[in-house]
Amino acid sequence: MRPFPMLAVLLTLGAAPASAAQLGYAGALYDASGQPLAGTYLLRFSVVGEGAGAKEPWTEQRYVKSEGGRFSAVLGSRKPLPDAALSGGYRVLVEAPAGTGWVVAAAGAPPAPLVRDGAAPAMASPVGELGRLE
Repeated sequence: MRPFPMLAVLLTLGAAPASAAQLGYAGALYDASGQPLAGTYLLRFSVVGEGAGAKEPWTEQRYVKSEGGRFSAVLGSRKPLPDAALSGGYRVLVEAPAGTGWVVAAAGAPPAPLVRDGAAPAMASPVGELGRLE
């Protein structure tokens, strides 16, 4: 009997990488007149630090499916989140592409963009709107 090939298989199976931390995000998507959008839309998600001169340690564009204006995304499921983004004192910004007129809001919030100076509407979510998945 040859035990070494079986041992090699067991060692390979036991060396699986730990899963990366993820953040669950839920939001709402409206058109310029405040009507909920339904369909698939491209949004830009960024995790940024708090305070002046805060860095943007992570950003990702992804398509989300909106039903009745509601959408959700698991941040970090495609592109790993850096440790700095998970250490607290951060927020998530969600932006629609420039020129679309789409408004992004935290789940349960009214459709009001934070940026009204001609830039793409952006929404800053308080940490309470995020769910850490591990």
